[in-house]
Amino acid sequence: MESVHSATISAYSPSCRKGLKVYWRARAYKSGDTSAWSDTYNFTTGVKMINNSPASNTTGALRTLNAYPVTILKQATYLFKVDTSPTFNSPLYVFKTQPNAYFIDTPLFQFGRKLYWTCTAINIDGDTLDWSDVTNYTIYTQPLLNNISANIYPRNILTWPTTSLAMVELQWDTAADFSSVRLQTNFLAPVNTQDTQYNLLFDRRYYFRIRAKFGNHVSAWSLVRNALVYGVGAITSPGNALSTVILKPSIYWALRTGASSQLQLYADSALTLLLLDTLTTPNSILYPNNLKLNTKYYTRLRHMHALDTTAWSNTWFKTYTGQINLGQPSNNVVNQDVRLRFYVRKDTWADKVVIEIDSGSVFSANPTRFFISSDSLKYDGTFYYYLDTSVGYGGTFVWRAYQIMGNDTAERSLARVFKTKTVPSLYFPPNGMIGIGTSTGALIIGINGSERVQWQLDTTTQFNSPELAQGTDLHMPDDFTPQYVNLNLPTDRLFEKTYYWRARCINRMDTSKWTNSFSFSTTT
Repeated sequence: MESVHSATISAYSPSCRKGLKVYWRARAYKSGDTSAWSDTYNFTTGVKMINNSPASNTTGALRTLNAYPVTILKQATYLFKVDTSPTFNSPLYVFKTQPNAYFIDTPLFQFGRKLYWTCTAINIDGDTLDWSDVTNYTIYTQPLLNNISANIYPRNILTWPTTSLAMVELQWDTAADFSSVRLQTNFLAPVNTQDTQYNLLFDRRYYFRIRAKFGNHVSAWSLVRNALVYGVGAITSPGNALSTVILKPSIYWALRTGASSQLQLYADSALTLLLLDTLTTPNSILYPNNLKLNTKYYTRLRHMHALDTTAWSNTWFKTYTGQINLGQPSNNVVNQDVRLRFYVRKDTWADKVVIEIDSGSVFSANPTRFFISSDSLKYDGTFYYYLDTSVGYGGTFVWRAYQIMGNDTAERSLARVFKTKTVPSLYFPPNGMIGIGTSTGALIIGINGSERVQWQLDTTTQFNSPELAQGTDLHMPDDFTPQYVNLNLPTDRLFEKTYYWRARCINRMDTSKWTNSFSFSTTT
């Protein structure tokens, strides 16, 4: 035979006799041209029917017996022999002639039965295949309910393997023998392999089973599965800990799927000062407002749905003290300038920061030289706040800081101790220099934070002769070498004379001690 098809890549053969070897090939047409023939392929038609599924010697759900379909385009006739006996001679024997390649018989198909079956087919030309080999299949006695967790939620999902053609009858109850007033039954179509149970009672154990139903027949009940529904749930974070938490905490708890959670937050242990009362389905909530610093708070939680409510669970937590992190000066540092920049790390919740400074090594020293408290800090772009503060020379000082949030004052930081520079350093003329001119000035290494430098020049080390000269210059660092400060000594000194000089620094708070004197001799 020859067949022509337009724009197709497949074709169906006509009905063929059984056991016939068939050869076939193809070629393509287009306008004005025809391709060469393809290579020749061949196949041999079947002689004997094949039982397709289920596989022989297996057990499973109630399902159809499927033979191999022998034709696609035209209808064939299928003959089935099915029985509970392998010799097909029992009173239940069924012989059917039908147009479909699958077999089902409601009275015959019962749970727990072992069926034997064979099939043949007759095509439209009257050609009949040999009978297939006899296949057996056992319909299970009872279906299977999948494993469930030891604990389940008020909304639970049960699953099971397919029951194929059979409906599913599902039962759940709080009694192991399924005899309580809480027994519930649900019938599900064969396509369903799961079901959801709602509003299971908290902290109760439930028992589950299924069975299959086909026609007027039901299977045995499956093995019973059981699980305990989650009950009271506590807040998991923060809870029952002295470790401090932030002022806007996120509060977390274990979720009960299928139920709502009621959270309450109190400012007192008697649970009278209610700050927050919320009903929610997520498992966390962010407290929107700042709590007070260094304060203990109390929480409680319960779960509920339409049929049940758990008892309250109680927890507590404590907010942190709000101690600020100190930067510089570090603890026990020495040789600090007398105008210091105090660095601290301000938290975002703080409205302002107060820095405290006192003389001595503890707050408050006795006698107290001075005490400074300021909240007018500046920001230098690196999240550190700072303050320029003048202190005394050669002293021991202590400092600390704290943050303020509205009317709430955080705990003070631990105090730090530092020491300032005592005197400046004489630099030029160097000590013992000989041959310097009679009009040369002097240089010292000053102390940052000083406003003025006082100097004395004399021909004696006691600085009490009639030749004594003294004056005061502004503490102006040199433009090129900033650690040096110029002193304007007298320009009319004597030739070939030894002079002694010294200096001390002055700021708005204090005057340093005199340096040890340097000497120099003028030129001859």
